Amino acid sequence: MTPAALIKLQSMAVQVEMRAMAALRRALDDVAQLHASQAALDATQAELYGAETMVVGAAYGDWLRVEQGRITQALRKSEALAQAARGGARLSLSRRQVLDGLLKQAKGEALMLERRRAEQNGVPPDR
Repeated sequence: MTPAALIKLQSMAVQVEMRAMAALRRALDDVAQLHASQAALDATQAELYGAETMVVGAAYGDWLRVEQGRITQALRKSEALAQAARGGARLSLSRRQVLDGLLKQAKGEALMLERRRAEQNGVPPDR
């Protein structure tokens, strides 16, 4: 491929990589937010089941279990999405690295071709 075509592909690969990294960042933020919600729920549960408020804790027990289940399910889903986003980011990074290598190689080949043409036309080497 020509260096110009590889430069266009490289710019597109950088955009894809930026989108993949943003998706990964959002997914990890969601996971962190759910972990914080789970910690807050655990603190609420510990407070409700304290020695003095055992009756109140028993009254809210069903709500706590429902909320814990909801948060756990959302956390599993978010962790799976984060894992998928991590794989997408890894793939886009490797694509960009391959295109960087191909661009470097294509520029070197173009320079060598230009030098050969110059030598054939009688122009002294530019080294």
